[in-house]
Amino acid sequence: MTRRYLFGGLLLVVGILYLWLAWMSVAPQMQNGDFASYLGAVIFLAAGVGAALAGINLVRTKRR
Repeated sequence: MTRRYLFGGLLLVVGILYLWLAWMSVAPQMQNGDFASYLGAVIFLAAGVGAALAGINLVRTKRR
């Protein structure tokens, strides 16, 4: 049970770092109003959500 919380916390930290890096790479171009930067932000966000869901599924599978 403790390993599950540790692994979940590690996934949370990695997810936060991923979103911060994604924002830092896309934010300067978003200020210019460039369409490609908005598309990049959506793709980064979709990848982050997909990784989070995969991590949650992995933790849930390990619990069974």
